[in-house]
Amino acid sequence: MVKLTFANGTPNTSLEIGDKVYTINNGVSSQYNDVEDGGYNCIGVVANITIINGGFIVYVAEQPVGFSGAPLADTFIFFAKNNDAELSSLKGYFLSANIKNNSNKKANLFSLNCNFTQSSK
Repeated sequence: MVKLTFANGTPNTSLEIGDKVYTINNGVSSQYNDVEDGGYNCIGVVANITIINGGFIVYVAEQPVGFSGAPLADTFIFFAKNNDAELSSLKGYFLSANIKNNSNKKANLFSLNCNFTQSSK
């Protein structure tokens, strides 16, 4: 397990257990960074987030094969939602609908469709 200690600040409100943690070894973040070229490394999955005096600690588990150890102090660290969990259908939500025919004539319903999109948290 890798322990990432951030001496000051608070974790982003969208950071959750199960998110993937990545590093860029050059410590620079810009629109011209080599992220698009695959120049980043997955170091694992967030296992726990602990708030400490003035900062926080992120514990990272499930390191990939070939993981070379904890990142250096000047390494740029970022996280991304796990596509396996976050891009699936919504769970825990439900819909109730009443469909009424306010005509005096009989009507047939051929199809009914709904599409839901999870908004940002």
